[in-house]
Amino acid sequence: MPEVSGYRSSQALASSPTLRETQKVVDQLRELDAKQEVAVAQTVQRQADLSSNRAEQLARQVEQIERRVEARDIDPGLGGRFDITV
Repeated sequence: MPEVSGYRSSQALASSPTLRETQKVVDQLRELDAKQEVAVAQTVQRQADLSSNRAEQLARQVEQIERRVEARDIDPGLGGRFDITV
């Protein structure tokens, strides 16, 4: 019977991953993790750039609207020149 248990233990050792194989998997996981971090950082940067561009666009629109309002305040139109009351 000792031969059988010895056979099984050596078979189990042969089928288990070696230290080198384990290290290779760990290195691959670390590389994948690093690539994923870069991809996330790039996505976040693109979103920040889009948000910044949108904020600048909205600020320009606000300035245009404010100029229109100021122009209307300066020139009241025909209603200020003619009496239109009935």
